Amino acid sequence: MAEFTGRLVLRPSFTEEDVDEMAWDLNWDLVHHKKSEGDSEVDIWLTKNKGVEVHLVDDRFIGLRYFTLRGEQSKEVASQIAEECELWVKSDALAEVRAASGKSDKLMATYAAVLTASGQDEDVMDALRSVVRDSDPGIRQSVIVAAAYAQWPDLLELVQEMSQHETVDTVRENAQTLLEGIRGEGRN
Repeated sequence: MAEFTGRLVLRPSFTEEDVDEMAWDLNWDLVHHKKSEGDSEVDIWLTKNKGVEVHLVDDRFIGLRYFTLRGEQSKEVASQIAEECELWVKSDALAEVRAASGKSDKLMATYAAVLTASGQDEDVMDALRSVVRDSDPGIRQSVIVAAAYAQWPDLLELVQEMSQHETVDTVRENAQTLLEGIRGEGRN
């Protein structure tokens, strides 16, 4: 089954009820409701013609909800979702990373920027480099979390630098743990 390789990241203002209404309007059939997958819950629909599986991931670890699609007509369904939903776009997420004054807003925008990028992206990398210089270690930690989602070479290099030079022990150790885990995935 072919896949739409990106993620369509919902803004918090687009509620669960809004998603349900859209799915109803588009005649999707609910296959699984709140299926538990790690720290996430996933709703899965099939489109009317059964050609596309639509997954809505409520990723509680990063506090975002996003769609992933599987099927031959994924691009068409992605266009429908984009027309119907309030979605993050990369440029807005990057602007919010720069402008956010609150921690939760900055974290959400950082994750949204990474999830909306279609592969390694220099603008997103520039934003992540600024996040690494933030005075709040929790915000710096978000770069490590982002690298778990998008294992871009430049992002992993940034995490490698954090694993060596980060001043807060737990953040530095988390960078080391992520890198060890990624290296371990290649074994077997």
